[in-house]
Amino acid sequence: MKQFYVYILASASGVMYVGFTNDLERRVHEHKLKLVPGFSAQYNVDRLVHYEVFERAIDGITREKQLKGWSRAKKRDLVSQHNVRWHDLSEDWDDTINVTGTMSHADAPAPTTARHPEPMTTRHPEPARDLGVKEAVSDTEILRSPEAPSG
Repeated sequence: MKQFYVYILASASGVMYVGFTNDLERRVHEHKLKLVPGFSAQYNVDRLVHYEVFERAIDGITREKQLKGWSRAKKRDLVSQHNVRWHDLSEDWDDTINVTGTMSHADAPAPTTARHPEPMTTRHPEPARDLGVKEAVSDTEILRSPEAPSG
């Protein structure tokens, strides 16, 4: 069964980023290596401090939008409830991720399997495009090539 994830990354200075993906391990890896230019690369947001697991993409997208609408303080409280020390939950993933992508490390909080909230009724977002690492690297190389306009 496919799983979807809403996650919060943090920088050493406390900047937070909320995201959604169908492959948490790959996406965190992309953030850590700054393979995709953007907010998290610009502000060095690369520590996974919270994530939630969903069975349906629409539920994950709804939760992502909810978290993005929250104040900093509310997001900070959410992270602190499950990860008091704001430990990077992906730090030991080479040895602790099982085939379903859920954490098995004793110090990491168990992922939250969310209940199905009411579906969004105002619009139906396009499904997230799944960029593989290979494709993301190619996009990054194109954006950083000497021929590409800088911006």
